[in-house]
Amino acid sequence: MSRILILGNFTRGWDGSVCDELHISNALRELGYITIAQQRETWRNLPDMKFDFILVSQWNGYGEDVVKVLKEKYNAPIIYWAFDYQFLSKEQWHLDLAKDADLFLSHELEHRKFYEDMGANFQWFCQDFAPEFIQPTEEEPKHDVVFTGSYLPWAEERNNTLKAIDEKFDLHIFGITADQWKEQGFKNVHGPAMDEELSKIIGKVNIAIDHTLSEGYWSDRIAQYMCAGGFVLSRYVPPQEMIFGNYVKYFYSVDHCLDEIKKWLNNNSSRKEMALGGYEYANKNLRVNNRAEELITIYENSFI
Repeated sequence: MSRILILGNFTRGWDGSVCDELHISNALRELGYITIAQQRETWRNLPDMKFDFILVSQWNGYGEDVVKVLKEKYNAPIIYWAFDYQFLSKEQWHLDLAKDADLFLSHELEHRKFYEDMGANFQWFCQDFAPEFIQPTEEEPKHDVVFTGSYLPWAEERNNTLKAIDEKFDLHIFGITADQWKEQGFKNVHGPAMDEELSKIIGKVNIAIDHTLSEGYWSDRIAQYMCAGGFVLSRYVPPQEMIFGNYVKYFYSVDHCLDEIKKWLNNNSSRKEMALGGYEYANKNLRVNNRAEELITIYENSFI
């Protein structure tokens, strides 16, 4: 049985949600792996144990010698896991971690060649998962259309799409940037609803669209909507169909999105059937344990 050291944030993230590293470390333990979670700010106080591999989650504060120190101490594979989109800024700490690690896990599939050309051992790793505590409620949705997320000025297609939805439908936005959404003229804006609170605000149609439309990249919004029992309408990004199959409906433009919302709002029985099928699929395939098992498979295929 593997021993794993994970460096990351095991508290709450910038948006107040439970961090991915905590979910993954707990899932690995549940699967029977000996897992040490090292809070990233204390990474230089390393435990004197033997590990089969080290998982380093993204953070700009490790220092440029982190991979070197870990390799010298443990003589074990170093896997760098970047779960956010880093390509826009291309900060040097991120590029160094990607290049220096033995394996670089990223969902920036569109930029595989860029990373490989600079010497990184790139492996696409879809981050989309939902913790077990996200479950459907028995209550009927209160809102026609829901989006959860932050206002980001550069996310032009997302902002334009949501503005068009807001003009035609009962759109409710939940996020930590409520004031910014209101400044942009959105009518129904609320504070964040995440983790256990997500199921309480699921709408009839739940919109998934990210700040960039880049192959291989999307947030965990889709899996969490599905596990909360929601019908999902997603701005298509390849290869989403590999992960979600036919349990998510996709749109390809603003007008297409509006047409799909209207169609599904007017078809209650088919929408509910889709949502139920999506929950059953996601509950089986898109939980944290599924991603933890995939992580172990990647390690075994790469290093054993």
